[in-house]
Amino acid sequence: MERISTFANNAALMAQALKVQSQVAEKQMESASGDKSQDYKGVAQSANQIVSLESSLNRSMTYVDNGELVIGRIEVMQSSITSLIDLANNFKSDLTATLGGDNASTVGINTIATSNLEEAAATINLQVGGRYLFSGSVTDQAPVTVENPPYTAISSPSTAQDSYYNGDDDIASVQVNDNLNVEYGVAGSDSGFEKLLRAMNISANASEDPMDQAAFEEAFDLLNEAIDELLVVQTELTVAYNTTERALDDQVDYQLYAGNWLDDAKTADVGQTTLELSQLEAQLEASYSATTKLINISLTDYI
Repeated sequence: MERISTFANNAALMAQALKVQSQVAEKQMESASGDKSQDYKGVAQSANQIVSLESSLNRSMTYVDNGELVIGRIEVMQSSITSLIDLANNFKSDLTATLGGDNASTVGINTIATSNLEEAAATINLQVGGRYLFSGSVTDQAPVTVENPPYTAISSPSTAQDSYYNGDDDIASVQVNDNLNVEYGVAGSDSGFEKLLRAMNISANASEDPMDQAAFEEAFDLLNEAIDELLVVQTELTVAYNTTERALDDQVDYQLYAGNWLDDAKTADVGQTTLELSQLEAQLEASYSATTKLINISLTDYI
């Protein structure tokens, strides 16, 4: 029979034992999983920071994924622009030879110009991952059509003619951090492209014999302007590439910092956890022992 005066003590000991038992279970889970807690309640003091940082970290990973994709596109665009500049310089040599003689047919400039026009169009129409890079936002449609129609024969003197263009003037951009958007797109209607294609169109259609001197001279001048403007485009792409790359490097550094902070906030210290678990287990054993002794006390022990 239990003494009435010991009932309150017994109840208190049992409550304490249950509390310690719960703490032991938590520490055992912490030791097994390596995490301080299985939910945010167990890291209440840092919960808001953890949630905020995890959200920020996810955004950072998205920035890096998108940025790396764009860097690949820029590299292809730079290569395309380089090819167009080389093509323009080679065609300049053909025009120089044409203008240096009396009969353009001996050079075959019409045929060369037609071939170069088709090659330029193919270069601008390059597709990467099912996406046309020089069509503005119309990425599912080839930006350039140089067949007649729509790109009709151009005579000299000429004005800008972009009937070949199938895209729009939207400029692609990529967000690389919370505050920075980098523009990297180039539309196929860009003045450098237009002048290059017009120079070739004029040359493909100008009279060879008798030679249309004015037409070929205009084409030559247009080529020089096109090369200069394409070099500017190349420089702009390089700036966009470098800006994006630096921003991505910053994001990777931030991810390392954020990841380390989250590990410290959420990951248990194995040594400390083991020590605390041992202390709690000893405390629980002592509590059970005291409760058992108290339960075994009866009134007859004091008669």
